[in-house]
Amino acid sequence: MKYLLLSLTLLSVWSCSDKTNFVHHSHPVPREFFQNTYSIHEIDTRNKIDILWIIDNSGSMDSIQKNIVKNAELFMKEFIKSNYIDWKMGLVSTDRSELPYLGFDQPFNRATVDPVTLFKAKVDSLGTNGDASEYVFHNIYRNIMNPGPIPFLRGNSHLAVIMVTDEEEQSQEMDRTLYEVNNFYAAMRSMISPLFKMRFYGAINAKELEQCSAYAMDYAESPFEKVIGLTNGFVVSACKPDFGEGLASIGKDIASLLEYPRLLLSERPRVETIKVSYKGQILEPGRPEEGGYWYYDDEFNMIVFYNLNFSQDFEADAVDVKFEINDGEIRQ
Repeated sequence: MKYLLLSLTLLSVWSCSDKTNFVHHSHPVPREFFQNTYSIHEIDTRNKIDILWIIDNSGSMDSIQKNIVKNAELFMKEFIKSNYIDWKMGLVSTDRSELPYLGFDQPFNRATVDPVTLFKAKVDSLGTNGDASEYVFHNIYRNIMNPGPIPFLRGNSHLAVIMVTDEEEQSQEMDRTLYEVNNFYAAMRSMISPLFKMRFYGAINAKELEQCSAYAMDYAESPFEKVIGLTNGFVVSACKPDFGEGLASIGKDIASLLEYPRLLLSERPRVETIKVSYKGQILEPGRPEEGGYWYYDDEFNMIVFYNLNFSQDFEADAVDVKFEINDGEIRQ
């Protein structure tokens, strides 16, 4: 009988001790790691921008056109120096009887050889013998709606329009309803996907702008001011002898429309373990001025690149991503 009692007592002790730290031991959950290779094409860049120039080619525009030619490189350097901005440009005049000058019959984009020289030549070819009436809104609309051999808008890109003139907008003479500013804005906005941005800029001769004549047109409350305001753009003075700085600021702002390239992750990482590499070389996190290339966006669980300038071949290149999965386990 005493052996039976001893056995029951020991069994009871073992059963209770299984819940204590002295007898029961729980092994840590093994670490789980994520590793994947992403082609550059898999990175969501939203890096396309369609840029339309509309330049007045009436008799008084000679000096302004020459300024654009002189400073074209300052404007275009933002696009040329980056290999991830997928840009295309078009050039039309304010003469309602003319065909486009550039970007509608043949591509003018980042694949174009020596784009600055070609752009300068096309601006030069505008001349100053165009219609004395400036149909800015009309020529923007008709050339995008009836683009000829090559549709100008790609559908999955941002749109920037640069209006260059020294006269008032006169499209309402043709269609008062369509070219009323709010209606024109709505018509243009409807051509762009809601995921992408549209912005209008002006390089204009108007009395309120720097070094312009008191006899120039009024910019305040003009259709130009209204459509630029609706799209969060800005205007620069076309009256300065050298307005390259203004064109450069427009170029920089257009480049800023593009969102940073991002890579959406399928698992949550332990942030401190993320490793991003390209051709075996680690791409450090942090801002470019600090030697970095990317940061982690916790809200949307994605790696965001400041640029993709490290890539030598967008068609063939890839990045490798590795990290420890954040599974909620606390490990020593």
